Amino acid sequence: MAHNRTEIRLAVKALLDAVVSPTWANVYVERRHRIDTTLRPLVIISTGNDDLEPGNRAMGYPLYDVEHSQALTLELHADGTDGDVVADTIDAMELEAEAALASDLFLGGLVEMVTPVSSELEMDSETDRIIGVRSIQYLASWRSAFGAPDTPEA
Repeated sequence: MAHNRTEIRLAVKALLDAVVSPTWANVYVERRHRIDTTLRPLVIISTGNDDLEPGNRAMGYPLYDVEHSQALTLELHADGTDGDVVADTIDAMELEAEAALASDLFLGGLVEMVTPVSSELEMDSETDRIIGVRSIQYLASWRSAFGAPDTPEA
């Protein structure tokens, strides 16, 4: 079985892939290499810091659960020659992403809750095309037994 954070990324990808829109034609998990213009618009799903904290300890046993606060990021990429169109495309993508995640805040039981934290837009017009990237930060909270990060606890 995979680590729960891997399952979380794949569950978010499945939610976004299920959205009926050409906007989501390209949804990637943890992509970290050059993006050419034929791929945009696209979404990259990644996980960042996982803040861990000991949870309940079982009496008489060395085992305990671990509370995870996992950073989850959606990067929405679009480009074009008109900045207004690029910004509108990214806004439409964000709207669809929010609706997709709101349809299953528990990601099929993998997390206790997915919560939006922040959103940031960067626009670059140094080339002949305008490139926009909106990074949406979420927090995915879940628990697992110590030594078993592949098994979220209910």
